[in-house]
Amino acid sequence: MDTNTFYIRLKEILRERKMTQRQLAELTGLRPSTISSLCKNQVDRIYLTTLAIICAKLDLSIDQLLIMQKAD
Repeated sequence: MDTNTFYIRLKEILRERKMTQRQLAELTGLRPSTISSLCKNQVDRIYLTTLAIICAKLDLSIDQLLIMQKAD
């Protein structure tokens, strides 16, 4: 069975906005380690509330933050 994966564009978005991971953590109230893991795409699962908080604070839609990648 082919499985699609998601790529989290958070690192690129922060770079475009000249914002640090620490600044995002302070803005959102999320742990710096959570932000770091998301920026490195080193997560197997994400709470929907985490995505909602990031999208709300950065004024993003979910499709601006996540990109679905088809499996090879």
